[in-house]
Amino acid sequence: ENTHRRLNLRWVGAALGATILFIAYSNFAGPPNAVANLVGPSPLAIVHGLYAAFALLERPAVEVRNATRFLAVTLALAAFVWILRDASVWGALGRSNDRDRADFVIAMFVLAQILVAIAATLCLFWIEVRKMEGVLEHMAFNDPLTELPNRRSALLRFREEAARSVRHQVPFALLVVDVDHFKQVNDRHGQQVSDAVLKHVA
Repeated sequence: ENTHRRLNLRWVGAALGATILFIAYSNFAGPPNAVANLVGPSPLAIVHGLYAAFALLERPAVEVRNATRFLAVTLALAAFVWILRDASVWGALGRSNDRDRADFVIAMFVLAQILVAIAATLCLFWIEVRKMEGVLEHMAFNDPLTELPNRRSALLRFREEAARSVRHQVPFALLVVDVDHFKQVNDRHGQQVSDAVLKHVA
């Protein structure tokens, strides 16, 4: 909902299936491989994090642009944490087989991933709040039938333009449009037709 791009469920399912097969093979084809269990899910997580970050940065909505950018950076950071974790685990466990060091590295990166997940959740909350603010602002300054600026919005814009005119010493004009005999349309044809006329004029 925050990006126009959609995941291809076939590709995601295929990648998920390949990941499960890789982990299953690593555990049942021979002695369990701890490095394979830790590193196996990483490509899927890294690709998804980077894809989501790219999709969010591509065309963010104006009202949620900052929140969307922050979420994209958070997801890119999550992918970077996965890459760093795999490299660190590989160095601690793959070469020296130091289980204590590997456990410490894993614990630190679990903590980092939790912090990234919290940051991403807060970003999503931020995006939803900004969307809600945008809807409320639109409702406060626009007529629900015609979607034109309402009285409050028109008065605010009038004050802004008058101040700008004084500040820059340039004239400005206000155009007032009236629909002739609109009451007769309403009386003869009813509210639905008069609403349609208003929307058409607007």
